Amino acid sequence: MKRSRRLLLYALLAIAALIAGRFVETPSPIVIKSREKPPDNIDFYLSGVDYRAMDRDGRLRYRLRSPLLEHYLREDISRVQQPDIEYRLPGKRWRLAARQGEMQHRQDRLLLKQGVRLQREGNRPMQLDTERLELQTEARIARLPESLRLESPGLQLEADSAMLQLGEGRYRFQRVRAVHQPRKSES
Repeated sequence: MKRSRRLLLYALLAIAALIAGRFVETPSPIVIKSREKPPDNIDFYLSGVDYRAMDRDGRLRYRLRSPLLEHYLREDISRVQQPDIEYRLPGKRWRLAARQGEMQHRQDRLLLKQGVRLQREGNRPMQLDTERLELQTEARIARLPESLRLESPGLQLEADSAMLQLGEGRYRFQRVRAVHQPRKSES
């Protein structure tokens, strides 16, 4: 009888294992709950963007490159990932880059956010780093409402905010800390 009991016990264990395995292996449906709804007003998006804006005379005002641009119909704005912008003025060339950007079409304004870098190219180079920059392309004004760091040959400057009149070459800084090293004159 011991052998029959053992067989019965093995059979019951096998049945129990099958039943338990069935409950463990039954996949439950995966439910993904998103807190944000996808926007319902994107009318187009572009990848590999090379956008050029001209002035009234047909000259290049700025060129924007980006891996992705999404245009939102209601707000008439475009959100831009990793914008790289070449901004041209008579006799001056600026380069701007950031992690994120926004083109506000009605106001003709570019808003750059996160890791913003502004560089003046040419014989008087300058580099400015901040977290937010608003560029009014037609008015040729850049507003920097957050702290910034500027480096140029012979100058290191930190400020709490700034307004740059790029066309006229006038810069206004608030709460400045700077170190200026004059150029050595050649004799």
